[in-house]
Amino acid sequence: MTEAAPGKQEISKSTDWRTVTLLALGFGLVGVDRFMISPVFPAIARDLGLNFSDLGIIAGRPVDRLGRGRSFHGAILRTASAAAACSWLPWLRFRS
Repeated sequence: MTEAAPGKQEISKSTDWRTVTLLALGFGLVGVDRFMISPVFPAIARDLGLNFSDLGIIAGRPVDRLGRGRSFHGAILRTASAAAACSWLPWLRFRS
């Protein structure tokens, strides 16, 4: 290992590989999620008694009213909130 410049911390190669591995797994899971959700839409529509144009209206109406930017930011906020809520689940104690 070489000496790091003052005020900078050197990162080892094993840390680099761990980071790359975790990022690859994360992006891989996103890809798998996208490929798994698409086939489920027909089952959702059938259970709700909707067709594909109804699903498009349901999904598109809020975007038309709020605009793409606000809809996107809202989706990011909801996703982050759900992820934060799920991260607290192991510490909650459920009683039956």
